[in-house]
Amino acid sequence: MPREREMPRRSGEAAVSTFAAGHDPTRPQPAATDAGDDRPCLLVDDDPLLLRHLAATFRSHGYGVLTANTGREALRILSERRPAFVLLDIGMPDLDGLRLLAALRQYHATSDLPVIMLTARTGKEALLGALDRGADEYVTKPVVPDELVARVRDVLASRT
Repeated sequence: MPREREMPRRSGEAAVSTFAAGHDPTRPQPAATDAGDDRPCLLVDDDPLLLRHLAATFRSHGYGVLTANTGREALRILSERRPAFVLLDIGMPDLDGLRLLAALRQYHATSDLPVIMLTARTGKEALLGALDRGADEYVTKPVVPDELVARVRDVLASRT
């Protein structure tokens, strides 16, 4: 999938503010032609190798896939599309996943979006921080692909 032009660099807080200002929940969303419920998933991780592996895993299970290497890129995608769910890394250099999750929960159009956190952080503090901010699930790395897909399906099934 070709990349769109690079967004100007902004701090994490400015990127969240831009998302809030530019996100119009009444604007119609573009039609999607991906698998599943006709909406792709959004995978967000700053590790390109892991991101490719995750994308291949979800595609092999019939999901359409959008990817983002940074929190800012994820915000840009989310301002244009509503994915079926977001798989979100916590530790990213530009805008960490917990701040991005908090921003998603704050805005009406994304407040109910299923979000599964994916992280190398295994401590209770990271888990509780993610769940307190509204994460639907918390998966630690290294991840077993079939287990991850099963957890995503459980989250999505619990929402119907």
